Amino acid sequence: MNAYLEIFDRVAARVRPVLTAREIKAHTGCWHESAVLKLQKRRWANRAPAAGPSEVGVFFSMWIDAKALKQSRVFYNIHALKLRSLEGHAIRSREFAAAFRDAFAVSASDWPHVSTDFGPQTLMQGWIALDPMRLEGDTVDLARRFVTLAPLIDSLLDQRTT
Repeated sequence: MNAYLEIFDRVAARVRPVLTAREIKAHTGCWHESAVLKLQKRRWANRAPAAGPSEVGVFFSMWIDAKALKQSRVFYNIHALKLRSLEGHAIRSREFAAAFRDAFAVSASDWPHVSTDFGPQTLMQGWIALDPMRLEGDTVDLARRFVTLAPLIDSLLDQRTT
């Protein structure tokens, strides 16, 4: 997984200017035997992203694990964990997920192999082909694509601020 983690580190460095301009932090690491790149705004979590993964909040991630390697895929998703506990907000998880999915439906066709048929913690999930020759560029594109969804998440959270 170390080779994939190094690629995710390079991806984070390449997209950092775009992320910084939108107050999004990138984190790379190994979680649950996966190489992971996670993107999150400070205001989307109870704990600052620089402090590490939060147990509460919204984040985008892409990962490569044994299953991904076997299927030659890079998986990605947007998680919304324990939103009822997100400080300064009154959020019902299922309602938030439904609102996200309704708004996301307009751009879902722009996302490869994506589905929204999950419980409220996984707002959407999909995959891209893992082509070693294109992996860095493909994951940079995926990270940049996520940036376009950040205003939607901001708006949904703003609507639920207490």
